[in-house]
Amino acid sequence: MIGTGPPVKKSTPESISSPKSDEKNVHPFHRYGDIQLISKDNMILMADSRRLSDVSWHMGYEVGKALSNGMQIEMDGWSSETISLFLDLINVSKPSEPTAELPVLFELATFCQDNELDNEEINELLRESMVKAARIDNRQWSLLLFTNEVIRAPLEWQLAKSALRIMTKETFLHPIIFDTKKKEFVRLGFWRAFDELPKRWQRQLIRSTFLVPDEQADGTMMNDVRMTTDWEKVADQFDPAE
Repeated sequence: MIGTGPPVKKSTPESISSPKSDEKNVHPFHRYGDIQLISKDNMILMADSRRLSDVSWHMGYEVGKALSNGMQIEMDGWSSETISLFLDLINVSKPSEPTAELPVLFELATFCQDNELDNEEINELLRESMVKAARIDNRQWSLLLFTNEVIRAPLEWQLAKSALRIMTKETFLHPIIFDTKKKEFVRLGFWRAFDELPKRWQRQLIRSTFLVPDEQADGTMMNDVRMTTDWEKVADQFDPAE
C-alpha cells in the first residue's frame, strides 16, 4: 500500500522496523523446545518440532531441513512478535484471538498464509482480531487494501466483506491506509485509495455505496452526493470474485 498523505499515528511495534543486531537473545517465554526459530530482530524462539510439523506441509518441510542445520530455522522475514503470536496460537488446544496492533496482525496473517496454515479456527480468530483492531482506530481502508493485496481466497472474500461491514460514511470517504514503506498510517485522498482496488471491486462499490440523487419537482436532479448508511447491505451484496 503506497501513500503520500500526512502521517496519522505511528502504530508499528518496534519489533517490525528495528534493524538486526549481531547478538541473539532468547525469547522470555518461548524458550523451551527442540528447534530454534530465529527472527529478523535476532530473537531465538524455541518450539516443538513435532507441533510445527503438524501445522502444515510447508512447516514440516522447514523442520526437515533444520535437521541438518543445527535444528535452526531462519525466519529473517518475520518479527519476533509475529512468531511469538504464531506459537501462542498453535501451542494450545483452544487458541484465543491474538492481541496486537493492526500492522502486526497483518504480518501474522501473511506469515500464516505463506506457511500454508490451513486451520479454520485460527484463521477465523485472526480475522476477528484484525476486524476489531481496524474498527477501533478507523483503519477499515487499511484492512480492505491489505485484503486485496495480500490475502488469497477464500479468506480474502471473508475479510473484504468484514472490512466493508464495519465501514462508515466518514471512514469510507476519508481513507487511512498503512504505508508499508514509511511503516506508519497515513491519510490518503478518496480517489487515490479507491484506485488501489481492482476494477471489479470499484464497479461494485460505486453501485452499492453512492446513491442516485433525488429528482426535484421541476424534473431536475439534486446535485448533492448521497451515500448509503446500510453497510451491512453493501457487504452482503459484495462479491470479490465477480
